[in-house]
Amino acid sequence: MKEQKPSLPDKFRDQVAQFPESSMGANRIKIDLADGRRIYDTVVDGIGIIVMIGNKKIQTLEDLDFKTSDIISVTSEI
Repeated sequence: MKEQKPSLPDKFRDQVAQFPESSMGANRIKIDLADGRRIYDTVVDGIGIIVMIGNKKIQTLEDLDFKTSDIISVTSEI
């Protein structure tokens, strides 16, 4: 069974696509969670998949310490 990639909820993908790119095809964002935490220095690819947080490579949902369904807002860090 293929591991599910950690991606932003659909409602944020168009918003993130409008942010300036931090590198080719990627955006650096801040994520606000329902529990009040803020996750800084998050890199998402062009289709909204979370690929890094800080220096930590993110490959599966288990690599996150939050549920993507708990994301309440995203903002550009550029």
